[in-house]
Amino acid sequence: MEGEKKELEYYPARERLYSSWRFIVGVIGVPVLAAPVVVGALALCGVGGGDIEAAALGLFLGVFLPYVVFAIFFCMWASAFIRTIHYTVTDRAVIIRQGVFWKIEKSLPFHKVTDAITIQGPVARLYRFGNVGVQTAGKGQGIEGTLRGLVNYKEVRDVILERVTALQKQDRFGE
Repeated sequence: MEGEKKELEYYPARERLYSSWRFIVGVIGVPVLAAPVVVGALALCGVGGGDIEAAALGLFLGVFLPYVVFAIFFCMWASAFIRTIHYTVTDRAVIIRQGVFWKIEKSLPFHKVTDAITIQGPVARLYRFGNVGVQTAGKGQGIEGTLRGLVNYKEVRDVILERVTALQKQDRFGE
């Protein structure tokens, strides 16, 4: 058909998004991982008597080991999750697909979209990607769907807003 817009497929910048999540796990992990090391070093130096060895073991078993298990699971899950993310922009809606354990497919029809905003936090700026938040009418305040990890996030936002405007004009003037 003449004038019909094609579907646009978008995928997140997988390596950048995954690297940013690993960065966050690392930043949180430094103090968690350092605590048993510091206490263990103090025990080796003989500071604090016999109780410090028990404290070092307690920190290792209660903090360090669970954190390492969590970090390994999180990195495996994040890698799998990022591979499942897929966005489609049609002439009528934005479709978000994602999920490892629970598969989610969300359709945000343009006749309900009120705004599309760009979101870029400090870690996203560091890794040079951003997110597009899609706001809709009828669901209260806030963002109904987020397209995460896009390098061309401003372009995606502009495409969504252009298609919303085109649909509103079409509905208004019956074109």
